[in-house]
Order: sequence, then structure tokens, then C-alpha cells
Amino acid sequence: MTDTLTSALERSAMPREAKNVLDVVQRAHPRLVKLLGSEQAAERFVVETRSYLYANPKLYGADPNSVASGALWCAQLGLTLGPLGLFYLVPFKGLAVPIVGYKGYCQLAYRSGQVKDISAKLVYEGEPFAEYGGSTPKLVHEIREHGDDATIAHAYAVARLKTGGTVWSVIGEREWERARKASALGAKNQGLWAEHRPEAIRKTAIRRLAESGSLPLVPALGDALDHDETPAELEDVSE
Repeated sequence: MTDTLTSALERSAMPREAKNVLDVVQRAHPRLVKLLGSEQAAERFVVETRSYLYANPKLYGADPNSVASGALWCAQLGLTLGPLGLFYLVPFKGLAVPIVGYKGYCQLAYRSGQVKDISAKLVYEGEPFAEYGGSTPKLVHEIREHGDDATIAHAYAVARLKTGGTVWSVIGEREWERARKASALGAKNQGLWAEHRPEAIRKTAIRRLAESGSLPLVPALGDALDHDETPAELEDVSE
């Protein structure tokens, strides 16, 4: 097998920590083939992982098996690391913490085949917003222009189902702050909560909708809800 991670010249310029991480990811290649179904898909995923590590060099200081285990879980969920915001790896206390992004949760929700569309929106102070209950529940949000410093008042996730129904979940600051404090990274103001706070709030709304039982669940979505932001047990990820 050709070295899919980098050339010998590139490797010679890397710090030892980087080489250790990339070596472990490369050894996981046989498992990636099993997870993704083909040699080509595994090669592509390894290249994407390499690019992600280059863009996030702090991960080179994390336990190599932790990084590789996080990448393997990403592959198992059928997501990808990178600029799309589907999945993140964040270094924390010597480990790589796997984080499913807001867009990753949306993609997993579509897998049921029963979701027509799904999204999560932020409601800023000054925007008319109301949730009505009763026999004909309704959610109304008038989106207006706002500055970069506008305060987020609420967030909601809404999904239209192919059966014709619409389901949603509304959260306020108390709910997303509870979620932030329950996260080891969030409690320390690290990870998504520090670098992509609006996305972290959207993600909380999506999770609340899924946890409410209103969304059709598939195994990957259930797995994400159970293990998101939990570093995998350290193991030798090679075959």
C-alpha cells in the first residue's frame, strides 16, 4: 500500500508527536476499509483526516490512539472531518474529544428517510418570535437583520416529516447553558462553545428535538446522542 498520509520528505520535517499520530491513523487503514466499504473510500477519508490534523496541529499533542479512535468513530457515523462542520476533534487533557457538529446531526437525521428537511435557527433580541400550543400548535419567527454583536434570545430546531407533520423544539439561555456546563469542554469554555458558540447553541436545539422522541431515530443518530463529546477508550486501533 502506498503511504496515503504524506511523503517521506514531508514526514522528515514533522515533529515527533505529529509522526506518532499519523502513524496510528495510518495503521487504522484496514478498519477504515471495513467501515467505509472500499479501499478508495478509506484512502479518501485518511487524506481528509490528514488535512484536518494539519489545520489543527494541537491534536498532535493528544494521545495518538485517542485521535485515531475519534477519526474511526467519525467514519463509523458516516461523517467527515473538515470544513463542512459535520464532525470535530478537539484536544482536551491529553485526549482528542470527538464532537458531532450541528450539521452532522442534521445529516444523521436525514438517514431515517422520513425527514423532508431539518434545520436549527437562532432568534435574536428584537425579532418577533412566538410559540403557540393547543389543538393547532404553531411556531412564528420573523427574521430581521442584526449586527454581529446581537444577543441570542432563543434557538429552535424544526423538522418537516415526509408524513406531512412538522415537529420542533425551542430552547432558551437556561437550556443551552445547562448543556454547556454538562460538557467537559463547554464548562471550561473550550471547543465549540468557545470557537463556534452559535453552532453549539443550534446543536443543542437539534439534540433536544431528537431526545424528545419527535424525530425518527436511526442507529447512527442514537449513537451520536449517546457518545458525543466522549473520548473513546484508548485502544490499539490497528488490525
